[in-house]
Amino acid sequence: MSNEQQEIRIIAAALDETPLRGGSVILRGVVDPLHLQFLKIDDYQRDAKPVSPLSSIWTAIKDGEALPDIELGMRGQKYREGKDGSILLQNSVYIIDGLQRVTAAKRFLEEMPGDVHLGAVIHFDTDKKWERERFRILNTTQSKVNVNVLLRNLREESPML
Repeated sequence: MSNEQQEIRIIAAALDETPLRGGSVILRGVVDPLHLQFLKIDDYQRDAKPVSPLSSIWTAIKDGEALPDIELGMRGQKYREGKDGSILLQNSVYIIDGLQRVTAAKRFLEEMPGDVHLGAVIHFDTDKKWERERFRILNTTQSKVNVNVLLRNLREESPML
């Protein structure tokens, strides 16, 4: 199968409903680490930052910590069920949110072969316009936690706080 049409395997997959787009079905699961390389990037996405073994994402992967799920858009609805219960996405799949996590996971696997557990939410039948708007929403409307809340939550570990 060519890179253009490469299936992307989703492990521990389950369908779910979301209120997005007037109510739609999404797929939740874990991207097979061997298939991360087949995820596509469109021009609405920011550039991937260089990943070093000192980055927080790299450290989290190395320590087996859970990372936030990535969001993907499949430009179509074609999938099939694998013999092991996995779901194989057959249309092009684009990264909407999580490029830095995917980049770090791919780099980690190149340098330290093993397992990377990267959860994903997959939206079916998307297009570039919808993905671009979803990218904007996810990257401009989230508010950061106030530093005072973070310090307050450290009070049990630090007598000075």
